Amino acid sequence: MNYASESILGVVTIRAFAATERFIHSNMQLIDTDATLFFHTVAAQEWVLIRVEALQSLTIITAALFLVLVPPGAISPGTRITIITRSSFPMVSLD
Repeated sequence: MNYASESILGVVTIRAFAATERFIHSNMQLIDTDATLFFHTVAAQEWVLIRVEALQSLTIITAALFLVLVPPGAISPGTRITIITRSSFPMVSLD
């Protein structure tokens, strides 16, 4: 952003020395570099997010399976609902 603002402030000098093509070319290179870095950052975030969501789903499935296999009367129905609700809460915060 600093490059763009400095170029705008010095547009008269850039035109006086006939360096517009050079500045346009270097500006395009800077924009391309920034877009490339942004793309890789977003791709890495998505990669991590998919794995975290998979681990959360595995945790919820494990908790639900445990609650189904526990003998009747060991855990009250209200506690079972609370456990499932609390275990699925982090999934909402990632969306």
